Amino acid sequence: MIDTMDKHSCELFLEDALEIGRRLVETGAEVKRVEDTVRRICIAYGFTDCEIYAVTSLIVATIRDKDGNHYTQSVRVQSYGTDLGRLEELNAFSRRICAQVPDVEDLTRQIRQYKKGKPKPVIKCLGYMLAAGGFSVFFSRTRDTHTARCPSQASRMAWASSGETMRSLTASAPSSALQ
Repeated sequence: MIDTMDKHSCELFLEDALEIGRRLVETGAEVKRVEDTVRRICIAYGFTDCEIYAVTSLIVATIRDKDGNHYTQSVRVQSYGTDLGRLEELNAFSRRICAQVPDVEDLTRQIRQYKKGKPKPVIKCLGYMLAAGGFSVFFSRTRDTHTARCPSQASRMAWASSGETMRSLTASAPSSALQ
């Protein structure tokens, strides 16, 4: 594939590979996986000499074509999150790219068509309600279950009862033993 690429195609390819890397970082992929994925895509297209550097806010890539020309681009990552479903989709997409090796224009079209799905507000609200319900059960304030669920409160109650025990012991002891 590298044999048929001109300068514009190499630049466009590198832009596409970095876009996939940026989307991986945005969905919560670790940077080592991002570097590996972008490198595998470059190797699939015939760029055996490629250097990829990724941190959570920036990805830099350099490739060399068959004539020895170097192309370097970087992409800034602006947003972060964890979306394991989308991450799995992007991993499958990058594996498909490496297996099929579409031409650069087709690759660009596929990447631009791949849209991030918006979370549905009803499902998000339902998740918030389930989380709030779970916390309310866990931190309930009934007297029988409170000591078992809140260790710090249980230790304060034990400390207070030990103080009462000490007062009752000192009241019954002879005054000469206390001095």
